[in-house]
Amino acid sequence: MVFCYICVNHYKDVGDNTIYKWAGGNFCCYDRAFTLWIQGEEIPKLARTFAKGMKEFRRATDDIKREFEESTPEVMEDFKEIKNNLTKEVNEIKTNLTKDTDVIGKNLTKDANKIVKGVKKNMDLK
Repeated sequence: MVFCYICVNHYKDVGDNTIYKWAGGNFCCYDRAFTLWIQGEEIPKLARTFAKGMKEFRRATDDIKREFEESTPEVMEDFKEIKNNLTKEVNEIKTNLTKDTDVIGKNLTKDANKIVKGVKKNMDLK
């Protein structure tokens, strides 16, 4: 393995993490070797290939964005329908609970009044 003295020394300030030091040195050396290997005539070809890849990536991203925007209204309608159904059910439960608590309250009041009358009657007898 060949290490670049300049690249390795550049990472001395990082600390004792030797893996980071050597990884940075290796990358720099490989980058230089790659550049020498492809020479100047291959760089325009690589740039065109990279540009085509970026164009294709942008087109795919735009397609996904467009599909998402087209399907969003349907999803929002579904959410609104679910929200309306839940609201309706919660209101029905609230109404039923209110009715039940009113009935229970009236029954408790009647029972309490009966007990009070019974206690008063027993106190009058004694």
